[in-house]
Amino acid sequence: MKARATHRRRRSRWLIPGIVAASALVVAGGTALVFALTAPAAPAVIAKTSTPTPFPTPTGPPPFYAAASFGSWNVANEADVGTQFSVNGDAAADGPVSLRVDSTTTGPGRRALTQVVPAEPATAYAFSARVKSSSSTEEAAPVSITMGTDGAQSFELPVEAADWAEVSWSYTTGADQTEIPVAIVPGGAIEGFLIDQLRAVPAGGADSVVANGSFDDFSSPRYIANDTLVLESGSAGIDVAWFARAVDWAVTDDTGAPVTAGTLPLAGGVGTVPLEDLQQGYYRIALTVVGDSTPLGAAFMVLGRGDPGDPVSDERFGVGTHIGEADYVDSERVAARMGFSGMRTDAYWQAVETTPGEYAYPAYYESQFPAYEALGVSVLPISNGTNPHHDDDQIPHTAEGVQAYAAYTADLAEHYSLPAVEIYNEFNNLRFNNSECGSSPDCYMPLLSSSYAAVKAASPGTKIVGPANANQDDPWLTGLYAQGGLSYLDVVSYHPYVAAPEELVGNIQQAQARIAEYNNGQPKPIWLTEFGWTSNSGPDSEAMQARYLVRAETIALASGVEKLFWYDLVNDDPDPTDHEGNFGLFRPKTDAVRAFEPKPSGVAQGVLIRKLAGKPYTSQDSIADGVYSYAFGAGVSTTRVVWSTAPASVSFASTKPLIVTTGFGTATEVAPIDGQVTVQVADQPLYIDGAVTAAVVTPAG
Repeated sequence: MKARATHRRRRSRWLIPGIVAASALVVAGGTALVFALTAPAAPAVIAKTSTPTPFPTPTGPPPFYAAASFGSWNVANEADVGTQFSVNGDAAADGPVSLRVDSTTTGPGRRALTQVVPAEPATAYAFSARVKSSSSTEEAAPVSITMGTDGAQSFELPVEAADWAEVSWSYTTGADQTEIPVAIVPGGAIEGFLIDQLRAVPAGGADSVVANGSFDDFSSPRYIANDTLVLESGSAGIDVAWFARAVDWAVTDDTGAPVTAGTLPLAGGVGTVPLEDLQQGYYRIALTVVGDSTPLGAAFMVLGRGDPGDPVSDERFGVGTHIGEADYVDSERVAARMGFSGMRTDAYWQAVETTPGEYAYPAYYESQFPAYEALGVSVLPISNGTNPHHDDDQIPHTAEGVQAYAAYTADLAEHYSLPAVEIYNEFNNLRFNNSECGSSPDCYMPLLSSSYAAVKAASPGTKIVGPANANQDDPWLTGLYAQGGLSYLDVVSYHPYVAAPEELVGNIQQAQARIAEYNNGQPKPIWLTEFGWTSNSGPDSEAMQARYLVRAETIALASGVEKLFWYDLVNDDPDPTDHEGNFGLFRPKTDAVRAFEPKPSGVAQGVLIRKLAGKPYTSQDSIADGVYSYAFGAGVSTTRVVWSTAPASVSFASTKPLIVTTGFGTATEVAPIDGQVTVQVADQPLYIDGAVTAAVVTPAG
């Protein structure tokens, strides 16, 4: 597992100046009207909150508009999520589009479109615009054009113009003024207000100094807007945002075969593709618009609802994360939806103890740790890293450094009321260990014993987990156990990055035997806090990753592992060929796909958790070399996970039909013939549900 850096970008904001009164002329149908302008309070920036993207149900012909950004215009007060500036394709005074303003915000700090235009000092500028409103005069608040800096003027655009009307007003620059800040800002709640041809012409001139006043230079993002692509049968849907009247869509399954297709009308540039009828499985949706050569698409998964009361999570399953990185914002929701009950992440010492002896936890820990816990996903932090205030920023090796690390670990456990904390990550791996002492068990033992004492004093219920070895490293573990290390471990953890899943059988047996040897013949819980396979070799490796995940996790649970954590939840690198960056179950969010996009391994993990949730391991069928069949649960509720390293035909003795489910969740009921249900198995695991009395390999022919 590699350490990751967090990068933050600060965004400047154009603030709207104060507003003073002025007067203006409106020409509509040849009639001149004089309007008095108001002086609203100076806007205040409000805290940004998260709101779901609305996807309205269209009634009648859907309106043709979509959220957009406009060339030469900036956005101020982005925290106002109730105000939207859109490109409108239904009506324009000139050119193909106009600006549409919608707002539900009634308080201060409203979002605005802003532009600073060049100006000549002491010069009168004739401003004008074409406007059209679909709001009723009694209900709608006016949209204002503000101008100037100190003591800015404001002009309220009339809301009663049912058809395009031209409005005009003037503004005179000061003696030393060389620019005019201009802003378009709604005064309150309004719907469907249109603006076009906004101009400002200096006295004696002919050209407008307002750039893109016709709003024809715009960018309207198209994207899949779901907050999750882990969907459930009966309620599945794909949310789409696109500046189009309609999109054509088509869904294919994991084999690429067509499943369903249609055309979706968009209202306000958004809509939801209805997919309630899709059964459990792995799918891909492709979205296209006539005349647009670039399609939009994403993979998604549908998990079955099951029967009422069926568990959808299991305490044995966890996943690795990198809290504090941008790709993991909101990751708690997808982890919980998958059915994970635990997550593991670094809790870096240097990020917390920035002043010697004082602990200040970063905002990302303070927000996301509780967020995971609130959704039923327990946090396993790794007390990890170094600290520049101790032992020259190296893994501690002096008595002072060791005690400082132990004190931090104890505070971490107490601060978050942790059920468990892990003592370092892969201490035996020189890649992560810069200690002057080295990476031997002798160097780890003081850190372990000191942390154990400190944590148990501060938070007695917190389990101490370790040593989180890279691979199993039996000689290293033996050295730790020989000096009493098991006395300070509530849970033994290690990271078995084996070549093939079946190697875990002997690997785990060896770990268990070594614990018993040094623990008076008694076991201790084993957690595999990291393991997995990368998918950096293309589609074949993604399919392999999915197969290996199911086989490895099944073997681990059947071998007595108490808890396992797949590494990791989200790919760490957008480069699909990067080895370290492609261990994830999901791809990171992008501008085009706003949710974590499941890889085949993500679907395989979700199905496995639902198939085994609440079912303890019960037995293994002895069938043949290379054929694996592990049973979880009992009686008619038994689920077997079955695969073979070479193609084989396996018959299961049963008097009733069995449910055969693929690794991606496609289920088929198979009736017995002469008391046997025969299934073709290969390296992709299958699930067999139902009571079985025997299982044998069926001879070829």
